[in-house]
Amino acid sequence: MSSLISNSIARVIQHKCVGKPTYLDVLPGDVLQYCIMPLLGWEDRIHVNMLTPAGDRTLPNKIPKEQIIANNLNLITQKLTRQARKSTTLQTMIAYHTSRGIHGGPSKIKVIQEIIKFLQSVQEPQNIMLLQFNSAYRDRIISKIIEFSNPAAVANIPRIYLRQQLAETLSKLTEILVSHPFIKEVTPKKYLSALVWQNETAVLNEWWVPGKGVVGRYQGDIYVEME
Repeated sequence: MSSLISNSIARVIQHKCVGKPTYLDVLPGDVLQYCIMPLLGWEDRIHVNMLTPAGDRTLPNKIPKEQIIANNLNLITQKLTRQARKSTTLQTMIAYHTSRGIHGGPSKIKVIQEIIKFLQSVQEPQNIMLLQFNSAYRDRIISKIIEFSNPAAVANIPRIYLRQQLAETLSKLTEILVSHPFIKEVTPKKYLSALVWQNETAVLNEWWVPGKGVVGRYQGDIYVEME
């Protein structure tokens, strides 16, 4: 049945389809531009453009830079919060076992490893933005640097290699804080389902051929404004 519908649609299409024929291909360009696109969100506009030939596309309004930052902060915060929760959970488990004299709980080595892993994740290029646009998170990282730079805290780390690794991580993180000063406060908010880092973010799209199905992929564009 679906093939019959596709064939009937294809008979009235006057141009070469981007992929598998859809009902969008039989709509006049004015209908897409003035009656449909204004009612769609950012991602839906992008998806419509990906389904229509270049000559029939209506570029979505560019996403303002601050919305991109808010979107990225939202996703970054969720990821790092989940990661930070791992070390907190381990510390809670250690406290629980210690208070009840129970053996076999997580080791201090595992806790330190998770803390180092979290602090290293903050240094990843896509996560540094959080230090520039979220003052509370920046202050939290600074407090962690101060906390783990304390000789008493270092003395409690059971392995020398972990002490060295932590010291190197804190040193690099301090350099990042100095080279990436706080800019302004931006409230995290979801606009898209993925991170955006450049003016045209590549999106994979399928190339469909009648009788053969999907034979390859090409890259389309998400129209954003980062500069």
